[in-house]
Amino acid sequence: MNILKIAADGTAFRRANEIGILMTNPARHDPIRDRYFSIIEKAEGYGGLLFWLSTACSLGTAFIDATSYPRVADWVQIAFVVFVVFMFLLDVLSRFILNPRALDARLSDFWGKAYDRPLTTESTAGYYNNNEIDALKRAAAQTLESSLCTRAVLGKMINRFIPFAVLFITVLVIIVASRATTMSLVIMIVQLVLAEQIILRGVRLVWFKWRCDRIYQQLEQLFALQTPDESFRILAAVHITQYEATKAQAAITLSEKIFLKERQALCIEWEQIKTHLRIR
Repeated sequence: MNILKIAADGTAFRRANEIGILMTNPARHDPIRDRYFSIIEKAEGYGGLLFWLSTACSLGTAFIDATSYPRVADWVQIAFVVFVVFMFLLDVLSRFILNPRALDARLSDFWGKAYDRPLTTESTAGYYNNNEIDALKRAAAQTLESSLCTRAVLGKMINRFIPFAVLFITVLVIIVASRATTMSLVIMIVQLVLAEQIILRGVRLVWFKWRCDRIYQQLEQLFALQTPDESFRILAAVHITQYEATKAQAAITLSEKIFLKERQALCIEWEQIKTHLRIR
């Protein structure tokens, strides 16, 4: 998530946060998102476009009479193969190159802020907002703040996704229920519904939100119960690892537009949470 550009290092930012600059300065600085996550969003956008183009070609082959229009049918099939191949290559690029690279950069910044040691020149300003002295406790507070924002953004993303998914599936069910629908078309529709862009994406969104809710609650309880230091450090390390593993497995890029819209409310909520849990 992006927060305010107040200073170049974590120490200066924590001092600025103490006097309330965070809530008044609307500027934010996150070079990691600009350099790594923006290109992932573009790749996902192109992947979505290729998915719908390949879907149109797939459905087109079911309606085009290859006997009457052989050349058209051939070109549609060729286009379908091309779109699918490019979609596959783009998916491989995102999963095995772009996403890991972005997560590595984010982790370097995360642990650099936790231990107050610059591990990368691409350091965020205002991304984590607590003044804990102990490094692992600071990292736990950073994860609590991140999970707070992540679950909020995911909730909005799910709310936007549900109407689209319901409408799309309803239309496809109506088509399948029609007596005029052939079995080949039914098979294509089933493949379409179960594709990565619809059902599986919805499942990943819901699962990601559920995991973030769970990790947030566990970290919240960890701070609220004033767990002894040794137990706190062990459990904090477990929950931090769970959160990072969840992000990697879900492979969902959070909506920047939603976060920017909700950031002021999230900043206020985080300050209230810090006060309630006695986080510095």
